[in-house]
Amino acid sequence: MSTGKYRYRFHRSPHLPHGWDAGLLFEETRKTLFCSDPFHHFGNVDPVTSSDLIEPARNAMRQMQQGPLADYMPYTSQTEGVLRRLAALDPETLAVMHGSSYVGKGGKVLTDLAGSSRKASMGPDHALQRSTGSRAAAVIHPPP
Repeated sequence: MSTGKYRYRFHRSPHLPHGWDAGLLFEETRKTLFCSDPFHHFGNVDPVTSSDLIEPARNAMRQMQQGPLADYMPYTSQTEGVLRRLAALDPETLAVMHGSSYVGKGGKVLTDLAGSSRKASMGPDHALQRSTGSRAAAVIHPPP
């Protein structure tokens, strides 16, 4: 979709962050990925950063696991591939819904999140959390 000045493309991202019907927008002109919740973090943070987003996101996931929204971010067989496809867009800005947006090498940060999510889902305490029929959903649980 083009607005004249900017060009947007929709990218399917099943279960990233939540439901099977999830998707993200990438603004191709300025290379901005509107990435919703995967990098959410809490606190009184700057609106924009060029610092690490992985550790604040891990901390937020740990905190969420302690309350009623535990297991809100599913890790599926598609999660890593979706993150790597988004990383290949080579975004220069990650527009984060909850927390600081990131300016820098967004592709690297997305790739780091892909590896971090995979490791978190495969640890001894991070086995499949629930099974629904023939489909099983692993849940991202960051290491303590």
